[in-house]
Amino acid sequence: MLKLLFKTTAYYVIWQKFKKHIILVLCSIILIAFIGIIYEDLFKVFKETNKESVGTLLFFKWLLIFIIIAFNIYMLRKTKIAKNVKKEDVIKTDILTKKKILSSTDLILRKYSK
Repeated sequence: MLKLLFKTTAYYVIWQKFKKHIILVLCSIILIAFIGIIYEDLFKVFKETNKESVGTLLFFKWLLIFIIIAFNIYMLRKTKIAKNVKKEDVIKTDILTKKKILSSTDLILRKYSK
């Protein structure tokens, strides 16, 4: 029971964090499958009627798939993962960057924090 709860929680956290990316990849897979289905139908039609258009059709199929994959790579590389910053570090940097007169504790912190 606890194992199932842990897995469900892990999947929920992953879904909340990467929902946009997961939906983007799934939509891209569906779109590529749709392009493949249309290509097969058009290939059968052009194979019998216009044999010169088969090469152009194949080129456009792979061009569209390449554009979809390139867009996915661009969107996934564009995202940044936020780093966790400790509250103590923020307080310490705030103390050290003050323009007012520093106490002896602040001076010691400034000396040894570098």
